[in-house]
This record gives sequence, C-alpha cells and structure tokens, in this order.
Amino acid sequence: MVKLVAFLMSMLSLLLLFPGLCQPILTVMVGGDVQAGGFAHFSLPNLNQTRSILGTVQHLWGNERRLVAFLIFMFSVFIPAFKAILTMVCFLYFRGTALARNGMRWVAMISKWSMCDVFIVAVFLVFLTTGQQPALNSHALQLMGMKIDVQVGIRMHSTLGPGFYYFTTYCLLSILSSQLMYWAESKDS
Repeated sequence: MVKLVAFLMSMLSLLLLFPGLCQPILTVMVGGDVQAGGFAHFSLPNLNQTRSILGTVQHLWGNERRLVAFLIFMFSVFIPAFKAILTMVCFLYFRGTALARNGMRWVAMISKWSMCDVFIVAVFLVFLTTGQQPALNSHALQLMGMKIDVQVGIRMHSTLGPGFYYFTTYCLLSILSSQLMYWAESKDS
C-alpha cells in the first residue's frame, strides 16, 4: 500500500512538473526617474520581464550563458524526468526485486542532487527581492560652467508566478514520494 501511495505521489509530482517548467516562475519589473535640478524630470523606460524555467534556459542559452543554462536544464528538467521514468519502471516492472531496490536507491540519491536547483532558484529570488527598495543616486554635472544636481531613482519589483508554486509542489512531492518508495523497497528486503 505504501508503494502505491508513493507511486501515485510520484505521478502527481510529474504532472505538476510540466506547468512548473512552462508557467511563468517570476516577473521582474524595473523602472526609474531622472530629475535634473528643479527644472527637468523624466521617466526611464520600464523593463518588464516574465519568464518560466524553460524560457529562462532558452534565454540564457541564446545569450551565451550556456553553463548556467545547462545546469538549470539538468537539475530542473533532465533529472526530474529521469527520476520519474526510473520510479515508473521500478514500480511497474520490477516491484519487490533487488533491481527495484537499487533503482529506488538511485532515485533517493538523485533527489538530493535535485535540491541544487531549489537552492539556485532561492538564491536568485533573494537577490531579486533585496532590490525591492528604490535606489536613489545623486550626481553633480558640470554643464557650460553650471553645476546641476541630477538624481536618478531606480525601482525594482519582482513577483512570483504560478510556475514557482507548481515547481515547489513538484519538488516536495517528488522528494517525499522517492523517500517513501525507497523506505518501502528497503523494508521488503
């Protein structure tokens, strides 16, 4: 019964993985204002970027950041798919055998490595959320013998998208199901 629950949790996590990879995970908005002296004021163009995990991988790859794109792809796409396939094969074809126990040992080991992706996303989000406070820089310009005080203010705001919640739920269910399956397989031996 525990194996069946673990298998069903694993399949549910796999269903959550797809929207977790394809749905927007993060939206970043950056804007700003420039004020020169007391007479000129204009707004800087806003940047508004929304990306999914797969969209981020594609963007990084296209911008020559191939190592980072490869790492995110490995930990977010390849390893989860490999874990799901290995879990399905162990449960459907080799249940109760030494091969299934070894396969589930691999899944448990891989689950620990898949936490690298969670760590990378967490560091990235912390980096973005620390910039939420507006930054104000003042500069003095010399223009035709006149000193003009220029203030440049930059605002940054980031929000989590539905992909973040799908992916987080996938991660938690996947780890829990692999641990349950490994426990059930090792208990049978």
